[in-house]
Amino acid sequence: MPDCHSSPDYANYLPEIDRLQQIDHLNIPRYLHSLATPTGFCVVRAYQPGISLAEIGELPPSDLKLVAAAVLEILKYLHQLMPAILHQNIKPENIIVNDADLSGANLTGTNFDRAAVYGAKSIGTNLVGANLDRAKLVYAKLKGAVVRNTNFSNADLRFAELQQVDLTNANFTGADLSNADLSYANLRHAILTGTKLDGASLTGATMPDGSTHP
Repeated sequence: MPDCHSSPDYANYLPEIDRLQQIDHLNIPRYLHSLATPTGFCVVRAYQPGISLAEIGELPPSDLKLVAAAVLEILKYLHQLMPAILHQNIKPENIIVNDADLSGANLTGTNFDRAAVYGAKSIGTNLVGANLDRAKLVYAKLKGAVVRNTNFSNADLRFAELQQVDLTNANFTGADLSNADLSYANLRHAILTGTKLDGASLTGATMPDGSTHP
């Protein structure tokens, strides 16, 4: 994950770069390398999977509390270093919410009411009958999952990957599926009352009435 700067004063940044190498925290991307470029220099850090708060948008107060607590814990760690490191660029674009990996899990009947699993990997997961009411599943990867009879009412599934997913009898009342990929999904008998489908891909999907979407 390169962080490039258009500054000719690479040498002046070397002390700061040396200090980056001392940081050892689970939630701070690890320093890997730095190099000069024709227009300045780049600092390379380990890739941090997930999506930024700026991409997620609005969060409920319960989720904001969790994010704030995590950020404060990181700042506490930085301030306790000798000498202390001060973060000077805290903003939504720089706060990454990690992926959750539920691949292959059997979560039949589990209650995920209001759960936040941004960018979750749930490939092949069994979610039959699960309650995902109001859950945050932005960018969720559910390709091939089995989610028959699942309650997604008022869930946030924007940009979710739902290709070839069995969504028979799923309840999407009030859910947001904007820009989701539902190609070749089975939506037979699914409830889509008040569901937002702006920009969603439904190519080859079986619709609630049994017809196939072109």
